[in-house]
Amino acid sequence: MLCLLGSAAAGHAALGDPSDKLERTPVGADPDAAADAPEGVPVEAVEEAEGEAPEASPYSDWPNWCAPVERPACETASDCPADPFRGGAPQRCVQPYWAKRDHLDYKICVSAWPTKSERQWRADRLEVFVDDRCGRGCSRSKLLALLKLEAVKESTFRPWKRHRLNPDKEANRRGWQRHAKRYGHEVSGGHVTFREDGNVHYRDVERWQTGLGYYGANAALHTATWDPDAPPEVLCLEAVSTETWLRRARRSWSKISSGIDCDGDGEREFHGTSCDLSTGKCQPSWYDVHNAVAAGKLCPASLKRQAKFARRANKLGLNPYGAVRLGDLGEPIPRATQWAEVQRITARMDAETTAPW
Repeated sequence: MLCLLGSAAAGHAALGDPSDKLERTPVGADPDAAADAPEGVPVEAVEEAEGEAPEASPYSDWPNWCAPVERPACETASDCPADPFRGGAPQRCVQPYWAKRDHLDYKICVSAWPTKSERQWRADRLEVFVDDRCGRGCSRSKLLALLKLEAVKESTFRPWKRHRLNPDKEANRRGWQRHAKRYGHEVSGGHVTFREDGNVHYRDVERWQTGLGYYGANAALHTATWDPDAPPEVLCLEAVSTETWLRRARRSWSKISSGIDCDGDGEREFHGTSCDLSTGKCQPSWYDVHNAVAAGKLCPASLKRQAKFARRANKLGLNPYGAVRLGDLGEPIPRATQWAEVQRITARMDAETTAPW
């Protein structure tokens, strides 16, 4: 049964000017399709599954899924508790960047960098996920290369990570206010008004103020892609974060395939960066998928940014401008049974890989 946190009292929180016009989508429908499908693009093209609402999920364990919002203070490493995310390994006692910036004598407990064996173990678990979801016509090696690239860049294979750099925090602050309607709350006059029937976790603002998980996901933007009633910490679960990333990738693929107006002339002339010079026909590439989900842009970024992605992709044997078919992004997990599927896939990860501790 879904565990709710406390009573649902109404309240307000000021966080800037509202810009979101989205209405909350009923659980069980695609919560993003109506929110960001452009006019003329059939929502049906990107629906992962039809049917009834997802089954109740045991979200009560959410406090154990991500690093804490407030890290424990310390003077030496001996003051830090064992790291629950790394098999009880010692944590480090370090001065955070903001304490250095402000010349404060303050230290906190943080996880040590994952070892080579830990990173390989996480990559092996990701490979199990890809093997499970990569169906007919899907290139396992290409999909795995893309996901590894994203997970290494964003979190160094640390699914429990909270992303606390200022750009992450600012983007998440804006997202929390902008997307409140998707979680059953209201936005008016620069304030979020909490409704009793809305997502009960949304009131705990600080939990939504960092990027989360393998892919540094914007908490308010991505949590509803999984379940608008879920806690944001669900994005720290390996299988959930990966499927959520892929759901957004599939949706972006469909939009780009249908054409995007990148120069503002009213015509949808951009169909991707994988182009056949002999025919002039273009379609989405691995770069386009990355750019749409990681940067939130459907139109290409600067050549400098493209080159950075291309270098990382080439190192993993992935052609950054190779054509991507929808099936290359894996078989969607049905929404109606998504929690059971996540449990099954996670159990398979556990059975087929061995933790290095």
